[in-house]
Amino acid sequence: MSLAQNDLSNLADEARLRHTEYSEQLTNSTHEYQEQLHSRDEQYVKLQDDYRSLHALLQRVQVEQSEQVSIFDTERKKYGKCTRWRQEVVMVAAVVFFLSFYVAVPFH
Repeated sequence: MSLAQNDLSNLADEARLRHTEYSEQLTNSTHEYQEQLHSRDEQYVKLQDDYRSLHALLQRVQVEQSEQVSIFDTERKKYGKCTRWRQEVVMVAAVVFFLSFYVAVPFH
């Protein structure tokens, strides 16, 4: 019986050793998993911050673009008025030139 008790004791010791190894592996795996979750949470928060920053930048760009369009439209209208005024001045100058020539050279 002593041999059987020895075998039983060895099996029990081996089972305790395997249980301890399994518990350590499980603890390590759980710890690694928690670290991965924490890392993913940090990445998610960073992505959210990046999204907010990009969204704010997009809004600023859109506002600036809208302002630039308004400025351009105003300048285009001013240019159109100046161009029409210039055309009128050229026409008036041509008429004045023609009339001055007509008046300066009498017909006989």
